[in-house]
Amino acid sequence: MSEKRCLTYEVKGNKLVLSNGKTYSYKLGTKTVEIDGDVYTKYVPASRVKLDGKYVSTSYASSRTGGGLASEVTYIFNKDGTFHDSKFTGCCRIKTKFDNSE
Repeated sequence: MSEKRCLTYEVKGNKLVLSNGKTYSYKLGTKTVEIDGDVYTKYVPASRVKLDGKYVSTSYASSRTGGGLASEVTYIFNKDGTFHDSKFTGCCRIKTKFDNSE
């Protein structure tokens, strides 16, 4: 089993130097930081937000031959912070008089 350890870092000018010896370009903006060309935006977390209720996402795709694929994802959030999720995927195939396969 390998032990995972957090690295320390130091900012030296426009470089971010990690304790493992790796160095990345670094640029600090007012609401962003750019590390090695990737930009990250700072967002203040929402306070006391709790979801409550049922949220459902459904989709359906059909083929030219009459078959289809359906899916549904449901999340039910409770006021106490708990939630339940369920997922369904199903397909159907309609055999036509032009279909010789079994």
